Amino acid sequence: MHKLDIGKFATMLGILKIPKIKEIKLSDNKYVNFTRSNINPDDVPFIDLNKEKSRAKLIEDKNEKLKRKRDQVNELNDIKKSKKQD
Repeated sequence: MHKLDIGKFATMLGILKIPKIKEIKLSDNKYVNFTRSNINPDDVPFIDLNKEKSRAKLIEDKNEKLKRKRDQVNELNDIKKSKKQD
């Protein structure tokens, strides 16, 4: 039995990016014969307006959470810098 060429198969199906899961992970993390799309899957809207509103809210919440985390890290770095100067 031949091994399935994941890259060709994903391209044939129009996959935008190959998910990172252990079952299809290769040792060097590269998929032969696969060209990743320039389209960001998060930018593709749902046709159903209710689903799209829900998706947009999730993305907004995720971005806000990341911003808060970045701000906390920056604050900690500022505190460390000020302690070193003292």
